[in-house]
Amino acid sequence: MIGICDTPFYITYNCDPDDFKDIFIKDISFSKRLYKRLYEASIFSVEELLYSNSEKLSKIKGFGSGCINEIDNYIQSLKVRNSSNDDKIKNKFSITKELKLYKNNIINNDFSFEKTCELSKISIEQLDILKRGYCLFDPQLIELCYNNDSFLDDIINMFQLFVKINDKLHKVLKKIPEFRLKNYVLGYINAFSKNDIERNELLSYCNYDLMTLDDFIRHNICDKNKGNDIFNRFVNWCSFDLIQEISGFFDELFKRDNVRIVIYMRSRGSKLQEIGDKLNVSRERARQIEMKANNKFLIWQNSCNILSKVSADRNGDYVLTLSEIMDYMGDYYTEMLFFLKNNKLSDAIYDNKLEVFILGDDSLPNKVQEYTEELPDNFKVNKFQDYVKKGVEEKGLSAELISKAIEDNYTLTGEIYHRMKLTLTSMYTDIMKRFYTEGLYIYDDDELLKFKNTLIKEYGNIQLPTNNRAISARLSDIGVLCGRGIYRPKKEKYISDELAKQIFEYINGNESPILMTNIIFAEFENKLIYEGIDNKYYLQGILREIYGDKFIFTRDYVSKDETITSMYMEIVNYIKKFKYPVSKQQIYDKFRGVTEIVISISVSDLDILNLFGEYIHVDNLKITMSDIKYLEKIIIEFLSNKEVCHSKEIYEYILNDNLDLLTNNSVFQPFGMYSLLEHFFRDKYSFSRPFVAMKGTIIDRPLEILSEIISSTERIAIPYIKSLAKEYHFYIGSILDFMNSFNDTHLLISDNEIASIDYIEINLEVAIYIENLIYKELSDAKAIFELQCISKFPMLSIPWSEWLIYSILYKWSDKLIVATTSNQFRQSIPIVALKDVDISEMINQISNKGSGIIREIDNLENIDDLISEYIDLE
Repeated sequence: MIGICDTPFYITYNCDPDDFKDIFIKDISFSKRLYKRLYEASIFSVEELLYSNSEKLSKIKGFGSGCINEIDNYIQSLKVRNSSNDDKIKNKFSITKELKLYKNNIINNDFSFEKTCELSKISIEQLDILKRGYCLFDPQLIELCYNNDSFLDDIINMFQLFVKINDKLHKVLKKIPEFRLKNYVLGYINAFSKNDIERNELLSYCNYDLMTLDDFIRHNICDKNKGNDIFNRFVNWCSFDLIQEISGFFDELFKRDNVRIVIYMRSRGSKLQEIGDKLNVSRERARQIEMKANNKFLIWQNSCNILSKVSADRNGDYVLTLSEIMDYMGDYYTEMLFFLKNNKLSDAIYDNKLEVFILGDDSLPNKVQEYTEELPDNFKVNKFQDYVKKGVEEKGLSAELISKAIEDNYTLTGEIYHRMKLTLTSMYTDIMKRFYTEGLYIYDDDELLKFKNTLIKEYGNIQLPTNNRAISARLSDIGVLCGRGIYRPKKEKYISDELAKQIFEYINGNESPILMTNIIFAEFENKLIYEGIDNKYYLQGILREIYGDKFIFTRDYVSKDETITSMYMEIVNYIKKFKYPVSKQQIYDKFRGVTEIVISISVSDLDILNLFGEYIHVDNLKITMSDIKYLEKIIIEFLSNKEVCHSKEIYEYILNDNLDLLTNNSVFQPFGMYSLLEHFFRDKYSFSRPFVAMKGTIIDRPLEILSEIISSTERIAIPYIKSLAKEYHFYIGSILDFMNSFNDTHLLISDNEIASIDYIEINLEVAIYIENLIYKELSDAKAIFELQCISKFPMLSIPWSEWLIYSILYKWSDKLIVATTSNQFRQSIPIVALKDVDISEMINQISNKGSGIIREIDNLENIDDLISEYIDLE
């Protein structure tokens, strides 16, 4: 059996991982336990397994010696299976006797003897390797081997390896166009995959910024650690032929003449009725044909990422004009442009006003427009390039877009540029102040359509952005948040100076570096409502306006520390990478030293679902629109006869009616059911864990909420319970009394945590046993940490602590009583006494001793290792 160490398996077993890259874990008859643990470690092939090691795997929860033995047996079987192949490979590197006769010629790079000698086929192959090798090695290296009788074998071995690599490199590079090899690799990596994990792995192979594709391949092709599926797929993908891909798509799409005619005519400006008349079909039928063709295009485009490939081939140009695209489209340029303009693309947006495709940042046109609106209404022609340069250097904008925006918004008269019309910002602001004093929901397409119609009615047929996101972004800049996604016009003053100061001092003086906005709102609720601020969103919008330069604002939080905010987002993004739920322990392991509060805040993000102590990002849910409609139908049914229902009722119904919906999304408890419902319906119904109610219904049961959370969690930190209580406006008078109230299911295991009785693996029998041991030792009273009999206690799933002993005795003991030396839980020492002792007289005496530490009992699980080490030393 292999020991626990950090040596990769392929070194331990002398295996080449490349030989096993096509063998996948799912095809091996491993135990379900091992398969699940390897899946959790993102190991999907034998190649990836061989690059791992026993130390890394042993850190995975549940990965014990049984799993290690299984891996050991399997890799041993691989070695036996491949031993005959290894022998063949070794024999291949033995130089022929006839070549050894010409070793002096070979040493001097003289291969003329091959013209006069008849050599065997093997000798000819080896001679070819030697000749090619002289191009790779310095002659001095060869001379060093001269006095060694086996020097030619050594040279052959070296040459064979390099020739093999050189051949592989030559074959790879030959497939990729020469111009492409000279371009930066970054553009191709971004075009290759939308998967963050794959992109980040490829980016980790870049040795320096602005690395070319050619250098990227040459630097990494020899490295076995990088000879994996992702790297190989990427290199093969880089040989793509854009014109061939586009032609292939249209040849397949146009197999039916009616589709070809519809797209040909539509792309050249024909109306649907005109096309229907030509085909002798209705206008609606022509529209249906066009719609189906659009759907096929989107499916194809989402896998091909045509514009991302064009951008990469233009060495990272992220602003593509129509003329620049033309060279890559071939004979179907007009049809291709029609599809690209009229469909929502995953990798780019089309700005109709600027007539360009923009990759990456879809807010770029809006930023360019904002920058243009900041320019003077009049400026001299010699300032044109200065403003373009300033926008590029200070704002990170495209010179091409800035130039086009200036030309569109200004007219040149002589040597002066004059602004032709009011800026969009001034028009938006005017409409907001006149028609939307109570706010506008800027993320609703219907609301934005009304807003645009009002603009056109008031200002005429003005040129508006085609992308609603650009309008939403502008409105969020000129308005102040006053509801979920709702903005109203800004004004000089929102709340009194006195209240603003009180809120500032509350945030600044709070011990927590990051505060939820709803906590701040609750603290000042009466005063805020009196001054017209009726919800937490409006408060956040106002605080951002007043204190935007002093605090960091992220959705539902106000942070005093930028590093905490950054860590919060890192944890959210870490969870997002996994297709399956992530445990809190995994987060702790990934972010060493992270505090409980930062994790609690991170997993409270609106895009993170809490699935009973495990967390999943909403982007990774496997849920369809029909599933969402099904869930809402269930909610409506349960609320048809009552105002409030428990998420457990809905969970139990769906458990029997639609089990796949729950299992596909890892919802295995009512706790997770609540999280799922809240995410999809928080704007339609009222939620307060674990209850769902009709919108506007007040759900006021904080103790039941806390009880539900605690009873459904195996191990939970006391600071987290306190933060929940604060969030739900529940006052906890005595922490110790409150924790003791849950001793039907949970016990204290330290001054910082409680855990379930099942998790601790404690029962009445064990409790009576330790009660008797303590009873025999006591004469009156003692601090629990002073007890000598603790060394005789049986092993549990967790170490013994003074607070665990306190809780067990508090719950089960009939012979003993327990108490604490102080009303302040964190400063108190737990003590135990005989029932007839007046414990109050002992408290001061014990308090003066201070607290102590209970030594952890050694379970001697590693006794065999200790004995073997001792024998070795002997």
